[in-house]
Amino acid sequence: MGPGSSLGYILAEEGYDVWMGNARGNYYSRKHRRLRPDALLNTDFWDFSWDEIGHIDVAAMIDYALRHTGRSRLHYIGFSQGTTTFFVLASLRPEYNNKIISMHALAPVAYMAHNKNLLFNALAPFSRSLERLANLIGIGEFMPNSLIFTWAGQALCRDQVIFQPICSSILFLIGGWNEKQHNSTMMPVIFGHTPAGSSVRQFAHYGQGIARNQFQRYDFGSSKNRRLYGQSRAPDYDLGKITIPVFLHYSASDPLAHVNDVERLYRELRNPVGKYRIQDQKFSHLDFVYGLFFCVVTVYAGRSPNAAYVEELLEHYSEGRFSDNIEEDATLDVPELVRKYGYPLEEHTVETSDGYILGVHRIPYGRDNKDERNRPVVFLMHGLLSSSADYVLMGPGSSIGYILAEEGFDVWMGNGRGNYYSRKHKRLRPDALLNTEFWDFSWDEIGNIDVAAMIDYALEHTGRSRLHYIGFSQGTTTFFVLASLKPEYNDKIISMHALAPVAYMANNRNLLFNALAPFSRTLTRLANLIGIGEFMPNSLIFTWAGQALCRDQVIFQPICSSILFLVGGWNEKQHNSTMMPVIFGHTPAGASVRQFAHYGQGIAGNKFRRFDFGMLKNLRVYGRIGAPDYDLGKITTPVFLHYSVNDPLAHVNDVDKLFKELRNPVGKFKIQDVDFSHLDFVYALISLTSAGLSPHADLVIKLVQNQDFGPTFSDDLVQDAILDVPGLARRYNYPIEEHTVLTPDGYLLGMHRIPHGRDKNNRPGDRPAVLVMHGLLGSSADYILSGPGNGLGYILAEEGYDVWLGNARGNYYSRKHLLLNPNIFGNITFWEFSWDEIGNIDLPTMIDYVLGQTGKTALHYIGMSQGTTSFFVMGSLRPDYNRKIISMQALAPVAYMKHSKNILFQALAPFATNIAALSNLIGLGEYLPNNIFWTWMGQNVCKDQDPLQIVCRQLFFFFGGVNKDQFNSTLLPVKFGHIPAGASIRQLAHYGQGITSGIFRRYDHGWVQNMLRYGSGEPPRYDLSRINCPVYLHYSESDPLADVIDVDRLFSELGGTPTRIRIPHKTFSHFDFLWAIDSKTLVYDAMIQIMKSLN
Repeated sequence: MGPGSSLGYILAEEGYDVWMGNARGNYYSRKHRRLRPDALLNTDFWDFSWDEIGHIDVAAMIDYALRHTGRSRLHYIGFSQGTTTFFVLASLRPEYNNKIISMHALAPVAYMAHNKNLLFNALAPFSRSLERLANLIGIGEFMPNSLIFTWAGQALCRDQVIFQPICSSILFLIGGWNEKQHNSTMMPVIFGHTPAGSSVRQFAHYGQGIARNQFQRYDFGSSKNRRLYGQSRAPDYDLGKITIPVFLHYSASDPLAHVNDVERLYRELRNPVGKYRIQDQKFSHLDFVYGLFFCVVTVYAGRSPNAAYVEELLEHYSEGRFSDNIEEDATLDVPELVRKYGYPLEEHTVETSDGYILGVHRIPYGRDNKDERNRPVVFLMHGLLSSSADYVLMGPGSSIGYILAEEGFDVWMGNGRGNYYSRKHKRLRPDALLNTEFWDFSWDEIGNIDVAAMIDYALEHTGRSRLHYIGFSQGTTTFFVLASLKPEYNDKIISMHALAPVAYMANNRNLLFNALAPFSRTLTRLANLIGIGEFMPNSLIFTWAGQALCRDQVIFQPICSSILFLVGGWNEKQHNSTMMPVIFGHTPAGASVRQFAHYGQGIAGNKFRRFDFGMLKNLRVYGRIGAPDYDLGKITTPVFLHYSVNDPLAHVNDVDKLFKELRNPVGKFKIQDVDFSHLDFVYALISLTSAGLSPHADLVIKLVQNQDFGPTFSDDLVQDAILDVPGLARRYNYPIEEHTVLTPDGYLLGMHRIPHGRDKNNRPGDRPAVLVMHGLLGSSADYILSGPGNGLGYILAEEGYDVWLGNARGNYYSRKHLLLNPNIFGNITFWEFSWDEIGNIDLPTMIDYVLGQTGKTALHYIGMSQGTTSFFVMGSLRPDYNRKIISMQALAPVAYMKHSKNILFQALAPFATNIAALSNLIGLGEYLPNNIFWTWMGQNVCKDQDPLQIVCRQLFFFFGGVNKDQFNSTLLPVKFGHIPAGASIRQLAHYGQGITSGIFRRYDHGWVQNMLRYGSGEPPRYDLSRINCPVYLHYSESDPLADVIDVDRLFSELGGTPTRIRIPHKTFSHFDFLWAIDSKTLVYDAMIQIMKSLN
């Protein structure tokens, strides 16, 4: 509270030699010769209460002070727990009575049965159970000193801030109400130093006393009590052994040191001098240290534990559901987190040449994909203040660590020196007070030494000579450092994928960074001078804040979101607020002050260069006065730069400059979401998928759990939206089989079989087979999502057919290949196909597989839209398959599209080939994959009674044509749960070429490629006359994609004797063939009759 106000200063001015102790576990006493206070899930350090503080700590400090001063006795002043610990000491070790001249107890606490704190009284009966629970889940510390309290004090509690009364109320809630003595001006200072940390057991010990109305030793339970105390119950402290003159200073309004409890204490003491009641009737507990009459209205912050960073935080201050899984994920470390989800995890330790001991985590193979053979190695490196946790904390199917493992990679995740997993050194200590030698590094050393050491270790351990590298933010910086300073490492890298690449930062838009950048070296020197080398280590307070303040349905959650937005940029659309407890459980993970300073130097100097130590040290370290630039021209590794226009830290202009200076950049790959920001690269909602049910099922369940869907939206539809095809069929008690078909060119296609019906024809047996093929951006789900009695797949099964639902390469169920990866950044080899390959390769492969499985020689084929196109491709290129087809039922048949009435398709068609070429150039091969965004939109925007449902409906009408009386809007959430299912850009381009040319022909690769592939400059036409199996064209007059004129042309060119069947409904449109309210009576009944007549 400052000179003239705080007791320490006053006593010194009054002629005393003032010694101020710190009990074990607080900010200044967080060390042990063997134990670590921050050890995850190991609370050995925290296995103490104020019993140990009293009879060990206070005794040791008294002995030290007397020995150091040469005195034999001293005065003792304690406040609150400081009085408790004295009573413990003097009763357990009465010999210390001889070392104390007088004891002054401010707000004396021994007995607490009459305390008036409602929270303490409510929890007291459960204190030992709560302590055991905390110990069980690895929580031993309660409220350590943290930057969040300093920030809150400065940002929320200072004068003239509207939240100041809330801050005051927090203090009043704990210590009692006394506005007259409350110095609100000093609250930023108070919160800068308080809380300072304690053990959970200290609170539990008080709780035991409250519940039992005793002042006794800690009760461990009868068994441990016998071992420790020689009796089954915890013994009372014998206050009669205290012979020191004790002065009890108390107040009538203290809720913790109640008058009745002070009276009892007074009676049991052997030599009390007296009770001294404060005259102010409202004087309360905390007034003994913070009361206004002790203070001057002068703010003196001194050096609080976090003072160095408070100003930075101040400059940028901005004003569902809580699951056990999320809470647990927030507290588990990386190995436990990965193992929790059934993934293999190896922990490795790498020692650097300068003595740092780095933690590296390896996921050698997937949970679902366990094949360990010939896996390429990929190394992931985290960003600033982060750790390997960034790549797993969002969960399976969402975090890139898991995704890569499932995609066939041997995944290694590094940790730079100084973060939570790399806080060790052969000689130096990270927690050494006023010695920052451990922290004398920036990201220069991380790149030049750590990353090099970890790459060498991974290659040696796997026997590989090269690996892939993926870095985010600082993880890209460190790679650029390594490859420029040690260019021989370029030969060890197959590809480098830079997410939010950071080298140059002159154009960054973070106001705080830009404000502090010119002073970065000065601030580093100052921090070093006062012994601060570390910035924002991993701390329990962040985990606590995440759980207590940042979870769904807590009013402070927007503040938590704002903290992330302040750092990484604003993008509410992609912000997954539900996961914030997990994020704050792992982030920040610690960094050196110098890492920030190094970025600051780059911002100020508009350079990407080594750390500037100043002229003299630069000469010694670099042999020159100035810090040398990193030579990006030495980086020969293929580098893929993934960036976004809304990233405040990796600005587009800086990425452009980096791109120009790299020697071998593959390209710049801009994220399409214009609001995509820095942290979205690791935490964005849209990047999430869920391993297990349907794409994103687990997360969607959470998203929709607390939504109000209105009376017409049932839980059934929620389930239908998130279940995959097998789950959907089983939900309605239909038999379902999952099959995988390998194509000659290595694609693995998913097929779903409904071998018989549920209600009719419901026993296994010999029955005709039918292969049903989906349209563009669709999947096998299209034929069952509308449910039994409506979905064609179910209807066919009930009519006695063995139903096989196909999935073309590239959709959700066929995104696998023996060698290629659909998700690899900047490499679209997987996506180099159109519906030409689907028809020429996929369909024949699936037909042969079905016939082989069923023992049949021929089957029926039903296709809708692209499902008809691919059949016409097969029938013309591979006419031998005509004999394997009993009948081909073409719903909304698409071959020619010259007269398509879709405005967008017509507008883009002339540029289709150029768009495909451009997409190929920038590394985009896939169009509209299945994504959580669509599922979320279906559930939250498109449900019944939602005013925006009409927008969702218009999307379908825009592409497929308007037919309001046949459109089932209630089904929209289910549709968006499964559609779009993904396609290649080339599939759309192929249609565009057909619209422009008016011809049904093979894909136009350009003159040179056409010559190589087809032997002609122009792509050849599909010869429809070669299709001589029975073809039935089911079409409608209002279909904007399969126009009547184009259907007529198709009909005229088909071989054999095709049949045209017009739907007897004037406004029947494209998607109505799948989901019209009356599709069964209007389409399917007649089609099935035809099929039965040909069986």
